[in-house]
Amino acid sequence: MTILLDILLGLALISAILAIVSSFSPTGPEGDWGTVYIAMLATLLFGVLLLVLSIRGEMDSIPGGGFVQFLTAIGLLTLFMISLMGASDCDNRALRGLLISTPFLLLAGGLIAINGASLPARHITVWVARGLLGGGGIIGWGLAVAGFSTYMKESQAKLEAKQREVQEQDDQNRREEAARFEEIGKDASLVKLLQYMFSQNPDIRQSARKRITDFPDLDECLIELLNGKSEDVVDYIAKVHEAPPKKLETAFGAMLERKQKSWSFIQHEDNPGNRASDLTVYFQGAGRIQQAGGDLRPQLQLWHALLLKCRGLEGLAATVQALL
Repeated sequence: MTILLDILLGLALISAILAIVSSFSPTGPEGDWGTVYIAMLATLLFGVLLLVLSIRGEMDSIPGGGFVQFLTAIGLLTLFMISLMGASDCDNRALRGLLISTPFLLLAGGLIAINGASLPARHITVWVARGLLGGGGIIGWGLAVAGFSTYMKESQAKLEAKQREVQEQDDQNRREEAARFEEIGKDASLVKLLQYMFSQNPDIRQSARKRITDFPDLDECLIELLNGKSEDVVDYIAKVHEAPPKKLETAFGAMLERKQKSWSFIQHEDNPGNRASDLTVYFQGAGRIQQAGGDLRPQLQLWHALLLKCRGLEGLAATVQALL
Protein backbone atom coordinates (compact mmCIF):
# COMPACT_ATOMS: atom_id res chain seq x y z
CA MET A 1 0.00 0.00 0.00
CA THR A 2 2.89 2.35 0.79
CA ILE A 3 4.26 1.82 -2.72
CA LEU A 4 0.87 2.70 -4.25
CA LEU A 5 0.69 5.86 -2.15
CA ASP A 6 4.21 6.80 -3.23
CA ILE A 7 3.15 6.30 -6.87
CA LEU A 8 0.06 8.47 -6.30
CA LEU A 9 2.24 11.13 -4.69
CA GLY A 10 4.66 10.90 -7.62
CA LEU A 11 1.82 11.47 -10.09
CA ALA A 12 0.68 14.49 -8.07
CA LEU A 13 4.28 15.75 -8.08
CA ILE A 14 4.60 15.38 -11.86
CA SER A 15 1.23 17.11 -12.38
CA ALA A 16 2.28 19.96 -10.09
CA ILE A 17 5.54 20.42 -12.03
CA LEU A 18 3.63 20.44 -15.34
CA ALA A 19 1.15 22.97 -13.94
CA ILE A 20 3.96 25.30 -12.83
CA VAL A 21 5.72 24.98 -16.21
CA SER A 22 2.52 25.47 -18.21
CA SER A 23 1.57 28.54 -16.18
CA PHE A 24 4.56 30.35 -17.67
CA SER A 25 3.84 29.22 -21.25
CA PRO A 26 1.98 31.90 -23.27
CA THR A 27 0.32 29.73 -25.94
CA GLY A 28 -0.79 26.26 -26.89
CA PRO A 29 -2.39 23.59 -24.71
CA GLU A 30 0.09 24.53 -21.99
CA GLY A 31 -1.44 28.03 -21.78
CA ASP A 32 -4.04 29.41 -19.35
CA TRP A 33 -6.75 26.77 -19.74
CA GLY A 34 -4.18 23.98 -19.94
CA THR A 35 -2.80 25.19 -16.63
CA VAL A 36 -6.23 25.06 -15.05
CA TYR A 37 -6.82 21.47 -16.12
CA ILE A 38 -3.38 20.28 -15.06
CA ALA A 39 -3.64 22.09 -11.73
CA MET A 40 -7.05 20.54 -11.14
CA LEU A 41 -5.61 17.09 -11.91
CA ALA A 42 -2.72 17.67 -9.50
CA THR A 43 -5.14 18.86 -6.79
CA LEU A 44 -7.39 15.86 -7.38
CA LEU A 45 -4.45 13.47 -6.98
CA PHE A 46 -3.33 15.31 -3.85
CA GLY A 47 -6.88 15.17 -2.50
CA VAL A 48 -7.10 11.40 -3.06
CA LEU A 49 -3.75 11.04 -1.35
CA LEU A 50 -4.98 12.98 1.70
CA LEU A 51 -8.16 10.89 1.80
CA VAL A 52 -6.24 7.64 1.82
CA LEU A 53 -3.82 8.95 4.43
CA SER A 54 -6.76 9.92 6.66
CA ILE A 55 -8.37 6.49 6.25
CA ARG A 56 -5.11 4.79 7.13
CA GLY A 57 -4.57 7.06 10.13
CA GLU A 58 -1.39 8.53 8.71
CA MET A 59 -2.63 12.04 9.53
CA ASP A 60 -3.09 11.30 13.20
CA SER A 61 -0.03 13.43 13.84
CA ILE A 62 -2.42 16.38 13.42
CA PRO A 63 -4.19 16.74 16.79
CA GLY A 64 -7.91 17.26 17.15
CA GLY A 65 -9.38 14.09 15.72
CA GLY A 66 -11.06 13.28 12.43
CA PHE A 67 -13.05 16.50 12.07
CA VAL A 68 -9.98 18.70 12.48
CA GLN A 69 -8.09 16.50 10.05
CA PHE A 70 -10.92 16.87 7.54
CA LEU A 71 -10.81 20.67 7.86
CA THR A 72 -7.04 20.51 7.51
CA ALA A 73 -7.40 18.53 4.28
CA ILE A 74 -9.77 21.16 2.85
CA GLY A 75 -7.30 23.90 3.75
CA LEU A 76 -4.43 21.95 2.19
CA LEU A 77 -6.32 21.47 -1.07
CA THR A 78 -7.17 25.17 -1.15
CA LEU A 79 -3.56 26.18 -0.58
CA PHE A 80 -2.34 23.61 -3.11
CA MET A 81 -4.63 24.93 -5.88
CA ILE A 82 -4.05 28.62 -5.10
CA SER A 83 -0.29 28.12 -5.16
CA LEU A 84 -0.34 26.36 -8.52
CA MET A 85 -2.66 28.92 -10.11
CA GLY A 86 -1.17 32.03 -8.54
CA ALA A 87 2.50 31.54 -9.39
CA SER A 88 2.27 32.96 -12.92
CA ASP A 89 0.26 36.04 -11.88
CA CYS A 90 2.58 37.18 -9.10
CA ASP A 91 4.97 40.07 -9.89
CA ASN A 92 6.89 39.83 -6.61
CA ARG A 93 9.81 37.44 -7.15
CA ALA A 94 10.05 36.40 -3.52
CA LEU A 95 6.34 35.71 -3.26
CA ARG A 96 6.39 33.92 -6.59
CA GLY A 97 9.14 31.66 -5.33
CA LEU A 98 7.13 30.92 -2.20
CA LEU A 99 4.06 30.07 -4.27
CA ILE A 100 6.05 27.77 -6.54
CA SER A 101 7.63 25.96 -3.60
CA THR A 102 4.42 25.57 -1.57
CA PRO A 103 2.91 22.60 -3.48
CA PHE A 104 6.20 20.73 -3.20
CA LEU A 105 6.43 21.43 0.53
CA LEU A 106 2.93 20.02 0.96
CA LEU A 107 3.84 16.97 -1.09
CA ALA A 108 6.92 16.58 1.08
CA GLY A 109 4.64 16.54 4.12
CA GLY A 110 2.62 13.81 2.42
CA LEU A 111 5.78 11.87 1.66
CA ILE A 112 6.81 12.00 5.32
CA ALA A 113 3.34 10.93 6.41
CA ILE A 114 3.47 7.94 4.05
CA ASN A 115 6.98 6.76 4.86
CA GLY A 116 7.41 8.14 8.39
CA ALA A 117 7.51 4.69 9.96
CA SER A 118 10.60 3.74 7.95
CA LEU A 119 12.41 7.04 8.51
CA PRO A 120 14.90 7.60 11.37
CA ALA A 121 14.03 9.90 14.28
CA ARG A 122 10.32 9.09 14.10
CA HIS A 123 9.40 11.71 16.69
CA ILE A 124 11.08 14.41 14.58
CA THR A 125 9.39 13.35 11.34
CA VAL A 126 6.01 13.46 13.08
CA TRP A 127 6.56 17.09 14.00
CA VAL A 128 7.80 17.92 10.51
CA ALA A 129 4.72 16.34 8.96
CA ARG A 130 2.49 18.09 11.50
CA GLY A 131 4.11 21.42 10.69
CA LEU A 132 3.90 21.02 6.92
CA LEU A 133 0.38 19.58 6.76
CA GLY A 134 -1.17 21.30 9.77
CA GLY A 135 0.41 24.65 9.00
CA GLY A 136 -0.55 24.33 5.34
CA GLY A 137 -4.16 23.63 6.30
CA ILE A 138 -4.30 26.72 8.52
CA ILE A 139 -2.79 28.91 5.79
CA GLY A 140 -5.20 27.47 3.24
CA TRP A 141 -8.20 28.33 5.39
CA GLY A 142 -6.76 31.81 5.97
CA LEU A 143 -6.49 32.34 2.22
CA ALA A 144 -10.01 30.98 1.70
CA VAL A 145 -11.46 33.36 4.31
CA ALA A 146 -9.49 36.29 2.89
CA GLY A 147 -10.60 35.41 -0.63
CA PHE A 148 -14.22 35.11 0.42
CA SER A 149 -14.01 38.44 2.24
CA THR A 150 -12.51 40.09 -0.84
CA TYR A 151 -15.17 38.53 -3.04
CA MET A 152 -17.96 39.80 -0.76
CA LYS A 153 -16.47 43.30 -0.72
CA GLU A 154 -16.17 43.34 -4.50
CA SER A 155 -19.72 42.00 -4.87
CA GLN A 156 -21.01 44.66 -2.49
CA ALA A 157 -19.15 47.35 -4.42
CA LYS A 158 -20.62 46.10 -7.70
CA LEU A 159 -24.10 45.98 -6.17
CA GLU A 160 -23.79 49.53 -4.85
CA ALA A 161 -22.50 50.72 -8.24
CA LYS A 162 -25.44 49.02 -9.94
CA GLN A 163 -27.87 50.59 -7.49
CA ARG A 164 -26.35 54.01 -8.15
CA GLU A 165 -26.65 53.42 -11.86
CA VAL A 166 -30.29 52.38 -11.52
CA GLN A 167 -31.00 55.38 -9.27
CA GLU A 168 -29.35 57.75 -11.74
CA GLN A 169 -31.38 56.23 -14.57
CA ASP A 170 -34.58 56.56 -12.52
CA ASP A 171 -33.77 60.20 -11.79
CA GLN A 172 -33.14 60.84 -15.45
CA ASN A 173 -36.39 59.11 -16.43
CA ARG A 174 -38.29 61.23 -13.90
CA ARG A 175 -36.76 64.41 -15.27
CA GLU A 176 -37.62 63.41 -18.82
CA GLU A 177 -41.14 62.44 -17.78
CA ALA A 178 -41.60 65.78 -16.01
CA ALA A 179 -40.43 67.57 -19.15
CA ARG A 180 -42.87 65.62 -21.32
CA PHE A 181 -45.72 66.29 -18.89
CA GLU A 182 -44.97 70.00 -19.08
CA GLU A 183 -44.98 69.86 -22.86
CA ILE A 184 -48.53 68.47 -23.15
CA GLY A 185 -49.83 71.79 -21.86
CA LYS A 186 -53.06 72.75 -20.13
CA ASP A 187 -55.21 71.71 -23.08
CA ALA A 188 -53.92 68.14 -23.18
CA SER A 189 -56.32 65.48 -24.41
CA LEU A 190 -57.71 62.85 -22.06
CA VAL A 191 -55.65 60.20 -23.84
CA LYS A 192 -52.46 62.09 -22.99
CA LEU A 193 -53.43 62.61 -19.36
CA LEU A 194 -54.29 58.93 -18.89
CA GLN A 195 -50.68 58.06 -19.76
CA TYR A 196 -49.51 59.78 -16.54
CA MET A 197 -52.07 58.46 -14.04
CA PHE A 198 -49.59 55.85 -12.73
CA SER A 199 -46.49 58.03 -12.89
CA GLN A 200 -43.71 57.22 -10.41
CA ASN A 201 -43.47 60.95 -9.75
CA PRO A 202 -46.15 61.63 -7.10
CA ASP A 203 -46.59 65.26 -8.18
CA ILE A 204 -47.17 64.30 -11.80
CA ARG A 205 -49.44 61.43 -10.79
CA GLN A 206 -51.55 63.63 -8.53
CA SER A 207 -51.73 66.43 -11.10
CA ALA A 208 -52.68 64.06 -13.92
CA ARG A 209 -55.43 62.38 -11.90
CA LYS A 210 -56.89 65.72 -10.80
CA ARG A 211 -56.91 66.98 -14.37
CA ILE A 212 -58.62 63.75 -15.48
CA THR A 213 -61.26 64.09 -12.76
CA ASP A 214 -61.89 67.72 -13.80
CA PHE A 215 -61.85 66.93 -17.51
CA PRO A 216 -64.91 68.40 -19.31
CA ASP A 217 -67.58 65.79 -20.14
CA LEU A 218 -65.40 63.08 -18.63
CA ASP A 219 -67.94 60.26 -18.88
CA GLU A 220 -68.67 60.94 -22.55
CA CYS A 221 -64.96 61.00 -23.28
CA LEU A 222 -64.49 57.72 -21.45
CA ILE A 223 -67.27 56.17 -23.53
CA GLU A 224 -65.58 57.44 -26.69
CA LEU A 225 -62.26 55.93 -25.65
CA LEU A 226 -63.91 52.62 -24.70
CA ASN A 227 -65.28 52.45 -28.22
CA GLY A 228 -61.76 53.06 -29.54
CA LYS A 229 -58.51 51.21 -28.88
CA SER A 230 -57.30 52.82 -25.66
CA GLU A 231 -56.16 50.39 -22.97
CA ASP A 232 -55.44 53.20 -20.51
CA VAL A 233 -59.14 53.97 -20.20
CA VAL A 234 -59.80 50.43 -18.92
CA ASP A 235 -57.06 50.83 -16.30
CA TYR A 236 -58.57 54.15 -15.25
CA ILE A 237 -62.05 52.73 -14.81
CA ALA A 238 -60.80 49.63 -13.01
CA LYS A 239 -58.23 51.21 -10.69
CA VAL A 240 -58.48 55.00 -10.50
CA HIS A 241 -62.02 56.26 -11.19
CA GLU A 242 -63.67 57.03 -7.87
CA ALA A 243 -67.08 55.75 -8.96
CA PRO A 244 -67.53 54.54 -12.55
CA PRO A 245 -71.17 55.35 -13.46
CA LYS A 246 -73.80 53.02 -14.90
CA LYS A 247 -73.78 55.01 -18.16
CA LEU A 248 -70.45 53.34 -19.09
CA GLU A 249 -72.24 49.97 -19.22
CA THR A 250 -72.92 49.79 -22.96
CA ALA A 251 -69.47 50.94 -24.08
CA PHE A 252 -67.70 48.78 -21.51
CA GLY A 253 -69.80 45.75 -22.50
CA ALA A 254 -68.98 46.22 -26.18
CA MET A 255 -65.31 46.50 -25.25
CA LEU A 256 -65.54 43.23 -23.29
CA GLU A 257 -67.04 41.47 -26.30
CA ARG A 258 -64.29 42.72 -28.60
CA LYS A 259 -61.58 41.74 -26.14
CA GLN A 260 -63.10 38.29 -25.61
CA LYS A 261 -62.87 37.61 -29.34
CA SER A 262 -59.34 39.02 -29.64
CA TRP A 263 -58.15 36.96 -26.65
CA SER A 264 -59.81 33.70 -27.71
CA PHE A 265 -56.45 32.38 -28.93
CA ILE A 266 -55.27 31.81 -25.35
CA GLN A 267 -57.31 28.59 -25.12
CA HIS A 268 -54.82 27.07 -27.56
CA GLU A 269 -51.67 28.21 -25.70
CA ASP A 270 -49.51 25.84 -23.67
CA ASN A 271 -49.61 27.99 -20.53
CA PRO A 272 -52.49 30.50 -20.66
CA GLY A 273 -52.20 30.98 -16.89
CA ASN A 274 -49.45 33.53 -17.60
CA ARG A 275 -52.13 35.80 -19.05
CA ALA A 276 -54.00 36.29 -15.79
CA SER A 277 -52.40 39.62 -14.89
CA ASP A 278 -53.23 41.02 -18.36
CA LEU A 279 -56.88 40.00 -18.14
CA THR A 280 -57.74 40.84 -14.55
CA VAL A 281 -58.21 44.55 -15.23
CA TYR A 282 -61.23 43.89 -17.50
CA PHE A 283 -63.12 42.15 -14.72
CA GLN A 284 -62.10 44.69 -12.11
CA GLY A 285 -63.65 47.39 -14.27
CA ALA A 286 -66.73 45.28 -14.97
CA GLY A 287 -67.25 44.67 -11.26
CA ARG A 288 -67.11 48.38 -10.48
CA ILE A 289 -69.65 49.24 -13.18
CA GLN A 290 -71.97 46.51 -11.96
CA GLN A 291 -71.71 47.94 -8.45
CA ALA A 292 -73.12 51.15 -9.93
CA GLY A 293 -76.12 49.23 -11.31
CA GLY A 294 -74.83 48.19 -14.68
CA ASP A 295 -75.40 44.71 -16.09
CA LEU A 296 -72.48 43.14 -17.91
CA ARG A 297 -73.45 39.53 -17.28
CA PRO A 298 -73.94 38.60 -20.98
CA GLN A 299 -70.40 39.69 -21.82
CA LEU A 300 -68.97 38.18 -18.65
CA GLN A 301 -70.67 34.88 -19.47
CA LEU A 302 -68.73 34.76 -22.74
CA TRP A 303 -65.51 35.39 -20.85
CA HIS A 304 -66.36 32.76 -18.25
CA ALA A 305 -66.84 30.11 -20.96
CA LEU A 306 -63.48 31.03 -22.50
CA LEU A 307 -61.58 31.02 -19.20
CA LEU A 308 -62.92 27.57 -18.30
CA LYS A 309 -61.11 26.25 -21.38
CA CYS A 310 -57.78 27.73 -20.28
CA ARG A 311 -55.50 25.73 -17.98
CA GLY A 312 -54.20 27.90 -15.15
CA LEU A 313 -57.00 30.46 -15.30
CA GLU A 314 -59.44 28.61 -13.07
CA GLY A 315 -59.06 31.25 -10.34
CA LEU A 316 -59.86 34.04 -12.76
CA ALA A 317 -62.84 32.06 -14.03
CA ALA A 318 -64.10 31.83 -10.44
CA THR A 319 -63.73 35.62 -10.11
CA VAL A 320 -65.85 36.13 -13.20
CA GLN A 321 -68.37 33.57 -11.96
CA ALA A 322 -68.85 35.69 -8.84
CA LEU A 323 -69.85 38.64 -11.04
CA LEU A 324 -72.56 36.70 -12.88
